[in-house]
Amino acid sequence: PELCGVIDILPRLQEVLADVVDRPPESLTEDQRLVDDLECDSLDLVQVVAEIGQEFGVPLSDDDAEHLHTIGDGVRIVRRKLST
Repeated sequence: PELCGVIDILPRLQEVLADVVDRPPESLTEDQRLVDDLECDSLDLVQVVAEIGQEFGVPLSDDDAEHLHTIGDGVRIVRRKLST
């Protein structure tokens, strides 16, 4: 896959999350916590993990999902996956 920088990943991740949390993508920032700030429940988190995998063409493992606490974590996980 083509190597993406944080600049390319963040807007796409914001779009994915915006659909799940029903908020405008531009209102989502890297430091927001999925559970505490965006009020994601366990089903939302499963959906986020699945949609990130689909959007970026990289499957996320259970370990990745456990480390997905903020939007910034998502950016780092995707960037790591795309660079391997």
